[in-house]
Amino acid sequence: MLMDRSRAARSDPRRTALLVAVAVGVGLVVTATGSYGMGWEWTGFRGNKVWDWLHLLLVPIVLGAQPLWIRTRHMHVRWRLVVLPLLAALATFIALSYGFHWDWTGFEGKELWDWLNLIVLPSVLGLSGLWLGRDAPPRHWRATLAAVVVVFVILVVGGYQLDWSWTGFQGNKLWDWLNLLVLPFAVPAAFIWIGFHLEDERRESRSEDPVGTESGRTVA
Repeated sequence: MLMDRSRAARSDPRRTALLVAVAVGVGLVVTATGSYGMGWEWTGFRGNKVWDWLHLLLVPIVLGAQPLWIRTRHMHVRWRLVVLPLLAALATFIALSYGFHWDWTGFEGKELWDWLNLIVLPSVLGLSGLWLGRDAPPRHWRATLAAVVVVFVILVVGGYQLDWSWTGFQGNKLWDWLNLLVLPFAVPAAFIWIGFHLEDERRESRSEDPVGTESGRTVA
């Protein structure tokens, strides 16, 4: 019995994934410390600013948070208490960076187009995780999505027709928009479809063999 449990713990994919994530995180911290503090030129880390680190880490952070969210999504109030202050702190940090011209952040000179390239994929991946396990999106999501679409249309019109240079939209053509939007929406859509498909298969297997499931529980 004890040997079976130890083998199961060693073969648990969640445990393996956690160990890999911790190892990668520790390695990244050690490498960054050596690069910035001890002058390790071979890493190529020196000269990279906060902007570059956001490009590197945002998607892995969002993907890494998905399993935790799925297991604890019933605690949505606590998630809000964590996520909303983090977003507020990040927005404040960005505003201070532009206001005080903090060159080390790499935000100076970045336009809305650059920010869209940074945040669209992580945002869509995060929202896809919120959608998983739901038969339909909550009603307030529809209103939020409609508001986002309206704001987006206004920004596009302002960027192209009203010369809002801070958007950075002028000069970008359909090809550039496809590069920006196809991957962020195609990948989450595929994952959502796969998740729903697997859930349907589980439900069908349970409904087809209820007696076997019950007898297995009795034997256990």
